This record gives sequence, C-alpha cells and structure tokens, in this order.
Amino acid sequence: MKRFWSGMIVALVLVVVAGCGGSAAPPTAAFGDTVITVGSSTPSELLDAGFTPKEYSIKLDEKTMSSKTFDSKGIEMKKGGKGYARISMMNDSNSDKAYKDCKIYSVYYNPQFQTLVYEDVLINGINFRGYTRDQVKDAMKDKKIHIENSDNIIFRDGKYDYKFEFQDDGIVGLIWVTMQFDKDYSDYWK
Repeated sequence: MKRFWSGMIVALVLVVVAGCGGSAAPPTAAFGDTVITVGSSTPSELLDAGFTPKEYSIKLDEKTMSSKTFDSKGIEMKKGGKGYARISMMNDSNSDKAYKDCKIYSVYYNPQFQTLVYEDVLINGINFRGYTRDQVKDAMKDKKIHIENSDNIIFRDGKYDYKFEFQDDGIVGLIWVTMQFDKDYSDYWK
C-alpha cells in the first residue's frame, strides 16, 4: 500500500511539472476584425482581409524568403490609409517561399506613435493603449515576469515573449510580441 501511494505521489508531481512546461497558448493579435496567431498565421491572411504593406515597393506575393531563415526588420501593415503594426516572418520549411506564405513570428506595435494615425491592435483580446505599468501587470497576471526594469517589462509564457516599453509618463509606448527561437537556432531549423 505504501508503494501504491508513493507511486501516486510521483505520478502527480510529474503531471504538475509537465503542466508547467512551455506549452503556452500562442498569442493572438487583432488587426481590426482580422485576428492572427503568432507562430502560425501568415501575411496572406492579412492580405486577404485588405491589408497592404506600408512600403509600397514590397510585394509579399513576389518577394521570396529562403528556407530556414527569418526577416527581423518587419513590414508595417496598413488598411484604409491607417497603420496597424509591423510583422516579422520566418520560413521554417525546407524550401523557399513567398513572404505571404511564411509564418508571422513577431508583431510590433507602437500605440503612442504621434506622427501617424494608428488603429488599435488587440493582443490576446486586450487593447493596451493608455495602460500604465500596474494595468499591464494586472492584465498579464497569468504570465510570468521574465525581466522588469524602469523602462520595460517582459513577460514570458512558454516560448512567447510579451514586451512592454513605457514612456516617461508611465504609459505603454511599445508592445512587442514574439515567438522565441532556440539560442543558436539549430534545433529550430531541423
């Protein structure tokens, strides 16, 4: 009987530890009525909804990304003359792909950018425009704080990071959501 209960305790501990692993739900970003999922959605979903790259010279259906690479610069997406957010793509396949067919691994959004009109982008259904540090912490209370200093907070949830940078007035000035890769990328690109 003692062995039975010891085995049950060990099994319970393993279940709890396994539940704490990196299997977090991927973040979502709502560009108006169009919702993308970081790590699986592609720019074609935004293009199909009427979005275009702000940089007119970029043709996402013509521009090709080599296999096992990523674009760290990002492309700003707009619709109806208004900017929304920058997206960065990755090609984790074994062949070259059009940018529009690559996965979005990062969304970068500046809700306080003053020189252009930006529409709100909701992260996991939340509009962080005008949020203070305490409001961000409350809204993100189910995520673990990875780094916090006077300028920003980075929350980590599995392989996803949520970075919030704050302006001098204490209001969110930048939101960056990204999927983390292995340190040297070698495990990711297999």
